[in-house]
Amino acid sequence: MKKLIAIPMFALAAGISLAACGSVKAPAAAPAVTRTVTAPAAAPKPKATTAPIKKAPAPAPAPAPVTALSPDPSPSPNWAGYAATGSTYTSVSASWTQPTVTCSDSATSQDSSFWVGLDGAPGGSQTVEQTGTEADCDGGSPDYYGWYEMLPGPQVAYSTNTVAPGDAMSASVVANGGGAFTLTLNDQTQGWTQTTEQTSASAQLSSAEIIAEAPTSTLTDTIFPLANFGTVNFTSATINGSPLVNATPGGWALVSGGVTGAAPSLLSSGNAFFVYDDETPAVPVYSGTDCGGGVYAGANTSCPFAENVAANYTGPGADYAYSPVTGLNYTMTCNEAGYGNVTCTGGDDASVQFNVGV
Repeated sequence: MKKLIAIPMFALAAGISLAACGSVKAPAAAPAVTRTVTAPAAAPKPKATTAPIKKAPAPAPAPAPVTALSPDPSPSPNWAGYAATGSTYTSVSASWTQPTVTCSDSATSQDSSFWVGLDGAPGGSQTVEQTGTEADCDGGSPDYYGWYEMLPGPQVAYSTNTVAPGDAMSASVVANGGGAFTLTLNDQTQGWTQTTEQTSASAQLSSAEIIAEAPTSTLTDTIFPLANFGTVNFTSATINGSPLVNATPGGWALVSGGVTGAAPSLLSSGNAFFVYDDETPAVPVYSGTDCGGGVYAGANTSCPFAENVAANYTGPGADYAYSPVTGLNYTMTCNEAGYGNVTCTGGDDASVQFNVGV
């Protein structure tokens, strides 16, 4: 997402504000500004005289695909979430609760956006067809709104539809064929839905993504500070009509200067995950044998036993688990490290790690 100054050149239909010269790129504000949204390198802001715009992230190495849960996301300059590549993608959808931003610096613009989209992942199309919401800090004050964007066109803000922290949001992007797209954004709490029909002659349908993003300046091509949004929980995530996990997506973490600014959790139930920013606890490093399904077995621990520990988990404390390998039951003591990350130890020097979501 990128920001720039926009001067309105013509009147738009009521309720729609258009930011000029915006764009969205793949993983890499000044008086009344405009926004754009791009793919992993960097959406607009409804202002009295302008509409901000945002970009998506600049090309980076493609993330390693995962079959279920991804504790090791690839770095991106401004994306955090999941993206699927390597096939043809015709639809993407997800729901989330609009985060609350904490604004602490009145002199610095801090921004964050949450969206679903097709195209734009590193190494793929330079177009992005996306829609979502914004949670920004301008002059020390929070700013929330919904938008859609068809990169390389500008981002369009839904300036007459209110978005507030805690709102139940859902969004989808569907390719109808022949370069035609339907982009839908719904705020169940406020009771509104915005649907727009758009076209893109150059869309390749080469990726599908569900992302939390930091915007980039179109003037300086530098990424603005990520707004402190805490955590955003994505649920009911689908690609091509199936649960997200079936698309074997790759995870992305927003990393700048070797410091992680935001990162995704493991997938939960195959269609849900959360993204936390650098103000929230980090997801611990998982080690040992990857048993699949986000379960990891430590030394002296078999995968069948580790899977039983995870399957029987009911909460922190001691519990019994059966080992198909030894034919015995063992006592395991489990602790949650925060954000659904669980470590269980006990038995015959066994250790198990997994994530139960939030």
